[in-house]
Amino acid sequence: MFHVGGGAIAVWETPQSTLGAGLFATPGVVGLAVGGGLGLAEYEGTALTNRP
Repeated sequence: MFHVGGGAIAVWETPQSTLGAGLFATPGVVGLAVGGGLGLAEYEGTALTNRP
């Protein structure tokens, strides 16, 4: 429900503009791009996954 409600509020508060939807979606898009890039680079994170 968070994403539906947040997206609706973002669009509702910026009528006649895509600014609200863009600002709402940007963090998720950046996260997907960074995660995808790290996956393609076969990055192995050591912070949580490779504990002794």
